[in-house]
Amino acid sequence: MATPLNAAAQVNSVEIVQMLIAAGANVNLARDNRVTPIFMAAQHDRLPIVKLLIDAGADVDFEGSVDMASPIFQAAALGYAQVTEALIAAGANVDVARPKDGATPLGCSAEKGFLPIVRALLAGGADVDKAQANGKSPLYKAAIQNKLEVVRVLVAAGAEVNKATPEGLTPLLRSVEGGYVQVTEALIAGAADVNLASVPDGITPVFASAQFHRLEVMHVLIAAGADLDKANLGGCTPLCIAAHYGKLPIVRALLAAGADLHKADVKGWTPLTVAAHEGNLAAARVLVAAGADVNVPLPPNDPEAQAMPLLVAVRHGLMQFFPLLPPVLQENGADDEKVLAFLQQKEQDVQGSANRGDIEYPHLHAVLTIPAEAVRAFVETRAVSGAAPSPCGRKGGRGRGGIEIAG
Repeated sequence: MATPLNAAAQVNSVEIVQMLIAAGANVNLARDNRVTPIFMAAQHDRLPIVKLLIDAGADVDFEGSVDMASPIFQAAALGYAQVTEALIAAGANVDVARPKDGATPLGCSAEKGFLPIVRALLAGGADVDKAQANGKSPLYKAAIQNKLEVVRVLVAAGAEVNKATPEGLTPLLRSVEGGYVQVTEALIAGAADVNLASVPDGITPVFASAQFHRLEVMHVLIAAGADLDKANLGGCTPLCIAAHYGKLPIVRALLAAGADLHKADVKGWTPLTVAAHEGNLAAARVLVAAGADVNVPLPPNDPEAQAMPLLVAVRHGLMQFFPLLPPVLQENGADDEKVLAFLQQKEQDVQGSANRGDIEYPHLHAVLTIPAEAVRAFVETRAVSGAAPSPCGRKGGRGRGGIEIAG
């Protein structure tokens, strides 16, 4: 049930508030939901009433319900700068945390881009790095929402730019994911570690820029000296994930900056193998043109043991990769049926040659030793088989918190 003073604060009746205070009304008497008159006034941006209540001795730190926290939290979260300033001047606790999640006035105002409130809270002594229960600091929350000016103010105030959540997610990593070029630049200027990876999946900012196809941000990271070959937990590099998605601008940018063409993941898959597996012919051509080894085999314990990148593609029905075969299969404009006939004719001969170790084209040998029936099925259907995903493939959605990469 509302008290008279609460009701007067809610409807913004300054005169009635004055009369009730003069009559001795208890300024800290709360409604049954623990809402005090000053909380009500702060929540509705009633600055004159807030000041009247402060002068009458209202408790500026009285905490309401689990959802509502204190008056200064509510004012800061809703963007009421003058009310926030009045409460700070009255000695309100600027670091008070909302009971249900530990969110602070600074964190909420930073996330929403309320720059005057952020400045007022910092001037009032707010802890620039105080994180909420899930580990998200004010800087993290500003970065993920692309609040550039707030990010700059927090960095200038000494915020820990590499402060991470328990999952190892940093402000820089989240800025990169969002493609926020200026925020990324501001964080790097504030000494953000461009190689700091998430936990436990090992996603670096460069990897995230490749995965989310953030080319402009990638250029910023490259210019800052980021490690282009630092892999995730499964050994997948930025170039590997770019080949997986077939994003040519990302592939070209990494190659131009000197990314390792041949660095394999923990299963022995190179970027070219991944491109072949995913059917990204254009990416494969770029990698081959850059000098990728088309004959690199997979390790014996791989399900596709001893497969070359080309064989990986053909095994999964990606017939568009046939143009990468040696010239012997291109004679007379060989079409699919001629290729099939050639494979059937040579299958036994090539197998015999393999046993003698005198194969002229190792990657051709890999294709020719596929059972003819399987090749016929590939030629006839041109369908990708239901094979297991490549080591760089995604395991699921990203609501995030975190990035999930298989391997």
